[in-house]
Amino acid sequence: MTDADELKHLRESLKELREDISTMKDNHLAHMERDMSLMRTHIAVIKTRLDPVEKFVESWNQKMMLIFLGAVSASIGIPMML
Repeated sequence: MTDADELKHLRESLKELREDISTMKDNHLAHMERDMSLMRTHIAVIKTRLDPVEKFVESWNQKMMLIFLGAVSASIGIPMML
């Protein structure tokens, strides 16, 4: 094989390699986009499920604070009006 043939073969190999890498990159980006879309959906579902729990915990915290203040007030003899 002559130097010109080797150079031609090397150029063809590089061209094929470039095409393969481009295809792999495009496929990888498509998979990433699909995965991110799926994650957004999962996060939205989780947020929807957690909203009522957060509201319950928040109202429970407020009730417990009132009970705690009432108990402290009663134990030290301060009358409370609610």
